[in-house]
Amino acid sequence: MAGPPPVPLLPLPGWFASLTPAPAPGASPPPPPPPPAWGVGGPDMPGTKANPLTQAQAEALFKDLAGQKHIPFNWPRDGCYARAHEMRRLMEAKGIESAKTFNYGSLKVTGPSIPDGQVTWRYHVAPTIEVQGKDGKPVTMVIDPSLSDKLMTNQEWKDKQGDPNSRLEPAPGHVVYKGEGVPATDPGISRDDSYTDTAKELAAFRKERADWDAAHPKK
Repeated sequence: MAGPPPVPLLPLPGWFASLTPAPAPGASPPPPPPPPAWGVGGPDMPGTKANPLTQAQAEALFKDLAGQKHIPFNWPRDGCYARAHEMRRLMEAKGIESAKTFNYGSLKVTGPSIPDGQVTWRYHVAPTIEVQGKDGKPVTMVIDPSLSDKLMTNQEWKDKQGDPNSRLEPAPGHVVYKGEGVPATDPGISRDDSYTDTAKELAAFRKERADWDAAHPKK
């Protein structure tokens, strides 16, 4: 048995068109939507390869992180893991995803801003983000205000640490510490998802720097 005949389409009443008036002749087109606050608008979280930050965004982020007074960037003797994890927390609060790079070796950094003029490490760690390069492809950049006043590539960051034979190992951002060669999936890695231990560590390192300054007053 056939169904009812289709209902004929009725023309829209004239008043309906007045709800969406046509632009006046010569009028400017509507402005484009504003760019995303972070990233270039890719499908994943800002700071990832699928949604890297623009160069301007990355530079602004670096400046913001480097200006955080509660992070003792001026005490590179110890605490890189806490500084790196606190920077991750701050980026996470902005909706930015970050990873980390570990460097293992006989590391040595010198400079006038370093207490005693130099510091040695067996490892060092800093957060990384993906930044859109000039060719449009993402580039991994390191954020480490303890070593530089600007973003660095992994190679530039490694070169700053004085051991050409040191070994770089990437890791997810949630990893606070891992041994050399230990996979990030190992259940024994150190993490601090609540950031409570990180806050305590940073407080201790701020005190160490203050005590050192008190014992070595500037002339």
